[in-house]
Amino acid sequence: MKGAEMNSFSKKYLFCRSPFLEGLYLLCFFFALRATAQQSVVVQLLPVSPATAEQLRVFDVKPFYKDSLSAMNALQAAVAKLRKEAWLEASVDSFTYRSDTLKAWVYSGPRYEWVSLRNGGIPDEFLSKSGFREKLFKGKTFNFQELAKIEEQLLKTAENNGYPFAAVYLDSIAIAEGKVQACLMLDKGEAVFWDSLQVSGDVKISNTYLSNYLGIKKGEPYSRKTLLKSKDRLRDLPFLREKQNVQVTFTGQQADLRFFLEKKKASRFDFLLGLLPDNTRPERKLILTGTFNTELLNAFGRGERLMLAFERLRPQTQKLDLAFSYPYLLDLPFGV
Repeated sequence: MKGAEMNSFSKKYLFCRSPFLEGLYLLCFFFALRATAQQSVVVQLLPVSPATAEQLRVFDVKPFYKDSLSAMNALQAAVAKLRKEAWLEASVDSFTYRSDTLKAWVYSGPRYEWVSLRNGGIPDEFLSKSGFREKLFKGKTFNFQELAKIEEQLLKTAENNGYPFAAVYLDSIAIAEGKVQACLMLDKGEAVFWDSLQVSGDVKISNTYLSNYLGIKKGEPYSRKTLLKSKDRLRDLPFLREKQNVQVTFTGQQADLRFFLEKKKASRFDFLLGLLPDNTRPERKLILTGTFNTELLNAFGRGERLMLAFERLRPQTQKLDLAFSYPYLLDLPFGV
């Protein structure tokens, strides 16, 4: 639009209280006002009805902005902030723009509060780890983040104790004049247990050793925490590396794992030889001296370590060190 056409521009956009539609209308409005985006704007907030005039005070919007886009962004931010602070019905119902003035009819609605949030039969061992207490919600301001945090913790506890398909939801919801009542529910779903553990790749490694090392044993409850931790545990092993992420297959109540591993050079072998005169034995002018060191890791595919160090630097002095470790002997949680 140009000149007088723009000065006489006046357009009204009705908002439904849907975040998606509000965003769509605002986008259209931005395109309509792109020609005046750099003009300073006066913002006037108006109540949708005389009865809601007192609600204007909760909207954090300044009276002046450098341009129309900044003004509309401020309105959007104000609505988002109010909804986050329990003004769940907050909205810009409509607005007009004429010359340098933006008029917005706004509505906040009541600030929502909990009457009660009751436990819908969730076991204590799950609730204790979520931080949920019924008394913490009685008469308190509705807080989406606090509720989401409890729901997330309940799901985390469930999936680390054999229930990877658990669902948390609210039931028996009652809302009246900004007061909310509900029951917090947990559907654990079917219990899942570890089953087979397989390895793909060129590394030679015992499934028994890997099961013990990762803490993933057949018949024990599935744990997402243990599964995620396995990546760090494998990284600590000097004789292998993970080629790609572990594959998990759920079949009924079973969780089967397939690790993709490849061999990494970790064993070492080095020696140093030399000749020295043997002053103690006149008939032999020279003697062989030197050092010999070797360390074998996972030579038999069971995570074992064999170390041998031999040293002879003087004719009458020699030193031999041996070390051997074999983890998870007889499938026990300790080794030798």
